[in-house]
Amino acid sequence: MKSTLRRTLAVITLSSAGVLFQACGPAYDLYCNIPARFVVSNVLSVSPTLYRSCTSLGEFCTITNPAGEAKRLHFNSIGPKEPPYLMPELMARNIVLGLGGLIVGLPSIAEQLEQEPKVVCFDLTCPNCYNDYNISPLMQYTRLGYVDCTSCKRSYDLNNIGIVSSGEAGRALFRYRVSYFPSTNTLSIVNR
Repeated sequence: MKSTLRRTLAVITLSSAGVLFQACGPAYDLYCNIPARFVVSNVLSVSPTLYRSCTSLGEFCTITNPAGEAKRLHFNSIGPKEPPYLMPELMARNIVLGLGGLIVGLPSIAEQLEQEPKVVCFDLTCPNCYNDYNISPLMQYTRLGYVDCTSCKRSYDLNNIGIVSSGEAGRALFRYRVSYFPSTNTLSIVNR
């Protein structure tokens, strides 16, 4: 009798938990499966803006390679713009900046289960416009800690795993695997 009651309670508890998880909305993997590859040593010599984004809490920068500028990378943040970086041939052949560019930075708060913040990397393309309409509008980084999509009017919080912070509810930013090694000043974004 006791074991039957325990099994029944366990089934009810698990069923209730499943309903609660389903009620939270669709589940997404933390990392997307979109190819991205960007590895650079001595980050400071490549871009002071990128270096600041890897070492200063709450700082982020975008990395883009505009059409027609095959060997130039643009690193932009809030504030003064730095000149484009002319990539060596080998680097130019081996980078993949996701769908439309990357956003790299060190969030001001640590993620759940982490002791301290770690460098994160997101795609610069709005994930909801991409999924819903198969378009890839690049978002604007004009407010510290947030990117805004001019197409769907959503804002995304870079300090909080890229979730939608204002506008219609939706998917968080596409996120890439990234590592920053302070001892060698190396940034490695390798997704897939």
